[in-house]
Amino acid sequence: GAAPSTGDSTVLEYQGAARVPDSGVDSHTVSVSGTATAVAFPSLPTYSWWEVRLRARTANGWTAWSLPGAAVRTWSVCGDGLRHSDEDCDVGAAPDSASANGCIQCSATVGYACVGGSASVKDTCGAGCGDGGKNGIEECDDDANVNGDGCDASCRLETGWACASNEAGGLTSGCATTCGDGVKAGVEECDSGSDNSDTGHGCRADCTMAATAVCTENEAQLSTCRLCGNGKREAGETCDDSFSSGGCLLAGACQATTPGYLCSGGDLATADKCVSGPATAPAPVMSTATTSSLTFTWTAPDARGLVMARYELAWEAVSGVTSGNTSGVATGAGTTTLLKITSLAAAPAMYRAQVRGCTTAGCGTYSPWSPGAAITAKAATESLTAMASVITQDPKLLVTGLDVTVGNITSKAPEPEPVAPTSANDASVINETAILLANLPAPVVVVVPDPTTSTTPAATTTPAETSIVEEETTSTPAPVV
Repeated sequence: GAAPSTGDSTVLEYQGAARVPDSGVDSHTVSVSGTATAVAFPSLPTYSWWEVRLRARTANGWTAWSLPGAAVRTWSVCGDGLRHSDEDCDVGAAPDSASANGCIQCSATVGYACVGGSASVKDTCGAGCGDGGKNGIEECDDDANVNGDGCDASCRLETGWACASNEAGGLTSGCATTCGDGVKAGVEECDSGSDNSDTGHGCRADCTMAATAVCTENEAQLSTCRLCGNGKREAGETCDDSFSSGGCLLAGACQATTPGYLCSGGDLATADKCVSGPATAPAPVMSTATTSSLTFTWTAPDARGLVMARYELAWEAVSGVTSGNTSGVATGAGTTTLLKITSLAAAPAMYRAQVRGCTTAGCGTYSPWSPGAAITAKAATESLTAMASVITQDPKLLVTGLDVTVGNITSKAPEPEPVAPTSANDASVINETAILLANLPAPVVVVVPDPTTSTTPAATTTPAETSIVEEETTSTPAPVV
């Protein structure tokens, strides 16, 4: 078969194991390279039945063994003197030699009877078969030389048949099968002997198969049947819940479960119980607490062959809550394994949670409850300086007073306080008078009075100019703007 998909690992080696069906013991083991897609088992006994399992080795170790494949059989060897069911005869001679005497290529020549052979004894062949008279070594002779009518083409009585007339020298006639003798023959679809039944068994009382039956025959043509849907997990079935849930596939002959289901508990006396939804997750774990919220995380459970559609996180108060916010269910996407429960009661409140996954087949059972988780108590005071100190240590830490998660704030030292300019540190400093002058709308003429006169000379101005005059009689006046 094709090499299995390994996802994130490369197959280094395959190992095949062969066992006789129902033996439970591997008697032959063969290893091949990780690039191989076939494995051969040499030196097996001639014409023997085998079941084969397979496992693979990666860098992470061996996988589990696969389920056994369908039973297969090695070939017989024509001319070895052992007649198996795929041979018409075997006289122990070279298949095409003259000494084969009516048994050419292990098939009886028309007109020859070959009898007495078995898996341990060779056949004896003689002429005259098909002439309508039972003679010599012939077990029967119905003048037909065909198989499937009770007397085969080699004049042997066929297993599972009985003939009303089969006397020496006479014509064999009145051959028919016997339903219930444990030998599937003729037109019988199955024959499980005394187990044939119209209720609860795959082979009915008239040797016909029930609609959902699967039957196989051994070398002696005894039918072994199982009935998919009878509420018994029989050999060859992986589930059987009497089709009560849709979890066990009728189309798969009770050998496969519907994706998203788990079937378990069945045996020969008890039906399986098939449940839908993912497996049960481990209890969630509280990862983060604030003054009004709790965040829980969990390990994703097996979705049983489907894609996880969503998670449901049920929560309830354990202590410290007298009213409101006592329980609820939070829902998250199937791709997340983290949910935050908000608007919870203040400290000393404690809460616990449990989680379950949901697929299109349904929701699984809730996990066990988590341990109780406490809400963070609010700080008496929390200054911006203290918050900045926390953020500097780790920007992802919580600022509890604000009840926010800070993930994109960068701490920065405050700017230095401004310093008043002086003439020593700033050459552009000017005095108040200069500032006032700078703000006047037009040029100004400043007149200084003459202390020796009592009159004030006029100052000539342009139409856009303004003259300001001030008198002083007792001392030299200061300039005035």
